Amino acid sequence: MKRVGLILTIVATACGGAAQEDSIAVGSGPGSSTGTGAGDSSAGPGGTSGSLGGSGTNSSGTGGAGLGGEGGAAGATHDPDASLGGPDGASIGDASCVRAVIDLLWPPTDVFVMLDTSGSMLCPAADDTCENAMLPYMHPTRWDAVVGAINGFVNEVQNAGLAVGIGSFPIALVGMAGTCDATRYAQPVVPIAPLPGNAQPISNALAMVTPASNTPTVPALNGAIEYARSYAKATPSRSVAVVLVTDGLPNGCASTVAAASMVAMSAFAGSPSIRTYVVGLGNTASLDQIALAGSGNLQHYFPATGDVAAKLTDALRHVSNVAPCEFALPMRAFDPNLAIVQITVGPNGMPQNVTRIAGATACGRTGGWYYDDNVLPKTVTLCPQVCEPIRANPDSHIRLILGCPP
Repeated sequence: MKRVGLILTIVATACGGAAQEDSIAVGSGPGSSTGTGAGDSSAGPGGTSGSLGGSGTNSSGTGGAGLGGEGGAAGATHDPDASLGGPDGASIGDASCVRAVIDLLWPPTDVFVMLDTSGSMLCPAADDTCENAMLPYMHPTRWDAVVGAINGFVNEVQNAGLAVGIGSFPIALVGMAGTCDATRYAQPVVPIAPLPGNAQPISNALAMVTPASNTPTVPALNGAIEYARSYAKATPSRSVAVVLVTDGLPNGCASTVAAASMVAMSAFAGSPSIRTYVVGLGNTASLDQIALAGSGNLQHYFPATGDVAAKLTDALRHVSNVAPCEFALPMRAFDPNLAIVQITVGPNGMPQNVTRIAGATACGRTGGWYYDDNVLPKTVTLCPQVCEPIRANPDSHIRLILGCPP
């Protein structure tokens, strides 16, 4: 899959005097004038000043000496990192800091699909009003369309390298014991793993399903998010999103749209942040509330009516191509209280600093950025209000400046 990623430039400064010896050079420009007075070179009264010494790497450069004249003027001050700029465009840090620049691509978004396998998935795919499937089943059913779409998606050549896994609900157990236990849904039917290798296990698992029973959305979504979060923690260089595919309103196990929305909202605000996307088959417009809660009010649900297979495929493609707004920090020591996030929107934008906030719930209208942990941070996350304009402009840049104490 083609990944058009933005670049996160991290200007890291490791404080300490040990490396300072490598940051000083001496100007080397020769003097250009010849003295005409008598006496040795140190006392010649007639020479003019030599030409300027060559530029050093900092203000300690010295000019070369002219023959019979005074030494040349000191080498011009030059800081190779001055162009990086601090909050006001000035040089950041001081000569005791050694700077390193690390460029990171936005991580890909892997996908965990939580599939509704309730009895209504046997309704005709073309019938958006059907709520109870009746024998004889009319094919293609909604389940037929879902299976076809997922099999097609995981076998697309451009998706090689993308990691996909699936879960399903309700759990098909004898007597349906454990249906309301979220921890059971945290155990995937097929764990997230890269394509194309995981395509066949996913196809095999789908072929074993016979839809039945109700739609316990809340425990299923809780379990899916729990699994996705564990995957995200184990693979910090990648991002993951949950895609809830369902054809009915939540019912069973105290499931409601409002309760499921709270689960999705909590997941989005958590650390690591897990986004929830919703694909609704049939008459499911009210599921939009869950989709908005799970995306920071930025993504509506995907209605898969009419050509269900094509619309589900389009939704999966969209989700897997959304660049996340969370970035892994480099594995090096730094003071998290001395950090500046600077963004440039588009090729002609001006650098601007972003306000640090306490967490996702403090994003408000203006947004900001926050750590996953204020003491030992591993990631930096941009609020949607800040991230979306950057994501919409491929030539945008983000810079995290990690500074030294004054």
